[in-house]
Amino acid sequence: EYFILSILLLIALHNSDIKKKYIITFITCIIYILSDEYHQTFVSGRTFQMIDIFLDTLGTTIGMGIYKLFNWKKD
Repeated sequence: EYFILSILLLIALHNSDIKKKYIITFITCIIYILSDEYHQTFVSGRTFQMIDIFLDTLGTTIGMGIYKLFNWKKD
């Protein structure tokens, strides 16, 4: 889901004048990942796990890479 989120954020920022869209996308995804893990602590049977943060961040990074790969001439 963070793979998709990162691609959608980059698509949304594509036509804007923002120069650092990859940094903004990464930071936005990290904030969302951390808030999601925090909110899981309130659900019975769910816990805050570092492996989830790592895997979600990996999905974000791969999504950004795929976007960059397919748009390298446009950027």
